[in-house]
Amino acid sequence: MIEELPDNTWPVPKLVFLVDWGSLRNIPFQEVDGLEMVPQVLEYRHSFSPVFSTSSVPGSGGQHKPIFLKNGLVSKESIFWDWYRQIQSGTVYRQDLTISLADESGAVIILWTLRNASLAKLVFTDNAEVGQSGVAIDHMEVYHGGIETNKR
Repeated sequence: MIEELPDNTWPVPKLVFLVDWGSLRNIPFQEVDGLEMVPQVLEYRHSFSPVFSTSSVPGSGGQHKPIFLKNGLVSKESIFWDWYRQIQSGTVYRQDLTISLADESGAVIILWTLRNASLAKLVFTDNAEVGQSGVAIDHMEVYHGGIETNKR
């Protein structure tokens, strides 16, 4: 016999990530990949160690992987398009980017700040026109200089 779930657990809501980048505010995305930092590992062997092998110790810094923002929506009136034209003209645009994970009520659960973020790739959907509401973004690839995490 199948046990029924309480009414408040189904359907599971989709995640909403809100992105702020410079003067661009609250750009919604459904998925964010790559929020990770790979620490640098140093192999070290003390010269007086009786064991003839190395130890792994954490180093400073590390690798910052690119972030992928997927399934976004930008309004037609947004200043996103001014920003997009600046990048097309060759202007380097490096600013902090903030990603907020919001629950179904819109309250922020956790916040990530990417330092000195810059756009590496922007792909619109094949069906880029979404009517009056705006233009759909398939994915954006963003490079950055580090991640900070803040819980609200």
